[in-house]
Order: sequence, then C-alpha cells, then structure tokens
Amino acid sequence: MMRRALLLLIVTLAAVAGPVTVGAQSLTEMEITRVQLGGTDPSVEPGEVVLTVKAPAALVGEEIPASSFLCTEDGTPRRVDVERLPSDGLEVVLVVDTSGSMAGAAITAAASAARTFVGELPADARVGVVGFGDVPTVLAPLGSSRETVAAAIDGLVADGSTALLDAVVLAADQLSTGSDTRRALVVLSDGADTASTATLSDVGDRLGARDVGLDVVALDEATNDTASLAALASSATSGRVVPVQGPEDLVGVYDALATALVNQYELTVRPRGTGAVELSVVLDHLGVVGRGV
Repeated sequence: MMRRALLLLIVTLAAVAGPVTVGAQSLTEMEITRVQLGGTDPSVEPGEVVLTVKAPAALVGEEIPASSFLCTEDGTPRRVDVERLPSDGLEVVLVVDTSGSMAGAAITAAASAARTFVGELPADARVGVVGFGDVPTVLAPLGSSRETVAAAIDGLVADGSTALLDAVVLAADQLSTGSDTRRALVVLSDGADTASTATLSDVGDRLGARDVGLDVVALDEATNDTASLAALASSATSGRVVPVQGPEDLVGVYDALATALVNQYELTVRPRGTGAVELSVVLDHLGVVGRGV
C-alpha cells in the first residue's frame, strides 16, 4: 500500500494591498520552512503562495517528481508547480559556542557533530565556521576548503564568556547577498549571552537583509536560557530552536539538520479563494510515511 506524508496549512488570503496572515501546522516529518505570499513578498507574483518544504529524511537522494505532490484548497485539487532547490547555491556558517561552560564533553561532541554536518553537505556547498567566547572569531572563512573547515573544527577550544549575538552578526556578515543563493546559520550554544554588544534588533536586521535561515541548537535545556534562544530564532524570517538534552545527542541532530538543507523543495500554488482558506500538500512517493514535527 502506498503511504502518504501530509502537510496542512491555514492561509488567510487578502487583496494584494491588504493585510495577510499565515498559520502553518506540520502534521508529518515534512516541514514548511518558509511561506511567501504574493502581494506581501515582492519576489512572488500576486495571487501566488510559495512554500519551501523539507521532504522526509527517508527520501534523501531521491528525485521526487512533481506528480508525487498533490495540493488541495479547501478539499479541491489545485495545480502546484514544484522545483527542487539546488545545492550549488547553498551557503552555511556553523556558529559554535566555545565559552568556558562548553569545556569537556560538550566541546568534543560539538566538534564531532560539526564534522558530521559538513560531511553530509554536497561538495559545492560553501561552508564557514565562527567560534565565540568573549568575542566571536572567524575560524574558517565562508568558501574555505573542506580541509580548512576541518582544521577549524578540530581546533575548537572552550574558554571565556558567551558573546552569542555578536557571533550571529559576524556570521551573517560572512554570507553573500545574491538572489540565487540559499543562506543558513547553524548556531550551537549552551547558555545565555553574557558578553555581546549587538542587540536582537541588530541580529534581525542582518538576517533579514540576507534572507537567512537560522537553526539555534540549544544544548542542555535544563541550564539554558531557552527564552533568549527562542527570541534569537524568531529574529530570522525562518528560524527555530532545536533543543538537545545532552552532548551525546548532537551528532544525530546535526546529521538531521544537514539532511534537511539538501532535501528541500519549493512549491508554488495559486489559490482561488479569498479570506481564510485551507491548503493541504500531500507527498505520496515510494511508500514513505512522514510523522508530524
């Protein structure tokens, strides 16, 4: 029996000049990382909705045809145009907390996870590394060779306080501004910011100017300032906090993050209704089952 993965969105559509609100609920492993609406996003044609979707991890390496996606609006099928996002325009900066509290198992696991992450990325992806304690430092400039990136990761040393926001600003500044590029930051921290001069507003301006996706990996929820990390994630157009209970879980989390970056599709739908409409996207391919995330 062919099994399905399902995404459900509730989208409120208004006139082009009017206000637009979006709510999204993911019922499976497929995750909507971005929703763009024509009339509010200048890169999208009026009347269109563009969804960036992470396909289930089980389909990594599979070329999913457009015919495997079905989009409905309030139960009525609608045409959906599907494009797999290429990896040759992918830029990623790993931002690693090297403050004193990361000493020992945490920094060792962080280095191992970072190596796993980089190993999962396609060879043409541009990668950089920023470490931060008292101040942030570019350890491997964006676009460095994989050997340079590996050496930067292997050289991580835990010491000092936590200049988290300064590090995110510095990392964002490493990224390009081209329209054909996907940009992402993966930030690891085990505590609240204690040393930055930058503000959340500064971070939001930098990330917004470059349209950067942001994953904030929060190590050890029991001791972390989750509210501050959530605020950091929300400063990005597409941001989230990924909680991790202990260092031993970091490799699996980073592996999943890398997999998601190279398994994304852009779906363009043209709903016919106005006001609140329900859009659902069903992926039916190779019997894969997705679970809600």
